[in-house]
Amino acid sequence: CPTVMLVDDDSAFLTAVNGLMQLHMPDVHVQAFESPHQAVAHFEKKEVATIVTDLTMNELDGFAVLRRAKAVCPNVPVILH
Repeated sequence: CPTVMLVDDDSAFLTAVNGLMQLHMPDVHVQAFESPHQAVAHFEKKEVATIVTDLTMNELDGFAVLRRAKAVCPNVPVILH
């Protein structure tokens, strides 16, 4: 089943979106990360179908996550919010 990676330093957002995605897309595996560094490390090891990332975070911003994701897998869709 495809994996969607959620990256946001707001735990309430992660919980809400994760729940909505599981409810409306039960065939999709959702992995949520509060730390963009952990998310990037995970992405470099595991294949994901799509990345949804916050634009403004303390550790790395969404553009940095986008650049690092595209360096590993140029065709992965990345949604910045």
